[in-house]
Amino acid sequence: MSGASLAAQSVGSSTPQRLGAATLTVAEPFSEVVAVAELTGGRLLVADRRERTFYVVSRDGKTAAPLGRNGSGPNEYTGAFGIVRLPGDTLALYGGSQRFLRVSPDGSFLDALTVPVAVMQAGGLAAPRGADARGALYWTGDVVGTIAGGFKRNLFQNIRRWMPPAETIDTVAPVADHAPAMHVHRFFPYAESDAWAVAPDGRIAVLSAAAYRLRWYEAGRVVAEGPAIPYTPVPITSDDRDAFRKLRLEQPAGMGRLVATPGEAPRPSAEAIRRNREAYPDEIFPSHKPPFVENGMLRAPTGQLWVIRSMPHGSLRARIDILGADGRRRAELDLPDGRRLVGLERNGVWLARVDDDGLQWLERYPMPRVEP
Repeated sequence: MSGASLAAQSVGSSTPQRLGAATLTVAEPFSEVVAVAELTGGRLLVADRRERTFYVVSRDGKTAAPLGRNGSGPNEYTGAFGIVRLPGDTLALYGGSQRFLRVSPDGSFLDALTVPVAVMQAGGLAAPRGADARGALYWTGDVVGTIAGGFKRNLFQNIRRWMPPAETIDTVAPVADHAPAMHVHRFFPYAESDAWAVAPDGRIAVLSAAAYRLRWYEAGRVVAEGPAIPYTPVPITSDDRDAFRKLRLEQPAGMGRLVATPGEAPRPSAEAIRRNREAYPDEIFPSHKPPFVENGMLRAPTGQLWVIRSMPHGSLRARIDILGADGRRRAELDLPDGRRLVGLERNGVWLARVDDDGLQWLERYPMPRVEP
């Protein structure tokens, strides 16, 4: 692999750090938080994918009101898939309909960035993962390919860049999605999927799931490479396999025919359960989980990279590896039980607590002090 080595070795802290006490708890729950972004004055913008709505949370966290509404007109959107911070603290909301809605730092709609047809034809559009200091937007393209009789998840994907209002897009870095030995025209459970993040200067940090190593890309090539990060692989158990099958059954595309008993919620039919088991037999699962979860890397305002580690089934505690720009692990961090990481903002760390009914409650914690 080309590129300069960034460090000779990587070491983590012997005792994981913990966050301090929460500084804010939002009083109203959400259904599926996929992105958050702080506004001026201490308010928070939240993208709830299941509700297909962007919400503005008050400074004190006591209220959450929809921003705009569903539709295809001005200041309207068909879904809530992502939020990206642009230069000048302007925010870009991806709400479908092949456009981004720009929002001012105070939460007011500005205008829409319509994606040109040529951009769509050249590689499509997905929820953006970041933007650089010039305002270029980045997302993963070429996720799914076609085969005779169906679809497959591509072994390699491309990170796409669009600089509005250009009529073209660029391919800036590749990412691997599956271990080659596992890739047989289907979506595999616990596949080795690289994670990535964008730096303000447009460089791309790609974290390899196969090697657990950070590489920096510029102009489509590796310009720097960190050390392999030591970790203990997490075995996949029968509980993991059953939980994965259950999740696939609960997804709309995976349910098949539903049956219902009066007074009870609809449930998958026996035929759907049988087909699910056939599609995901024990032998299709790898022996161990990848080192981190899918899309499991976020860039903090400090420039450090937070990696959400894979954990054993049933674990209530999420663990974070905090990496420096050189790819070395600076610290390990254990989140409070039952929380997941949803955002890193200047005023703190945003976590979601999921209750027994599946509702998500947002909490803000102070940013820990970690070596740069």
